[in-house]
Amino acid sequence: MLVLSEVREHVLMLYSYRPDIDIRFLTEELGFESDTECVQFLCDQGASDLIEQKSGDKGVPSSIRFQTAKAYHIFEDAKKSAFKKVDIKGQM
Repeated sequence: MLVLSEVREHVLMLYSYRPDIDIRFLTEELGFESDTECVQFLCDQGASDLIEQKSGDKGVPSSIRFQTAKAYHIFEDAKKSAFKKVDIKGQM
């Protein structure tokens, strides 16, 4: 649940000024072991259509980009779903 919350916060922060970001940034910021693991997590959350391969020009390597401008609602819905039911038995 913590990773979902962190992804949501990063997406919300980046939503305001970046339409897309490099997957490497998310991998490093959220502590995934590899870019593949990060991409798999995003696909599991239903954001696979927001991942795209961008080709580089004139010596710039290609990169995998995540479209943050369109991702906010996916992670907001996932957060609401995760915290929909609260179990307080262990706190009594």
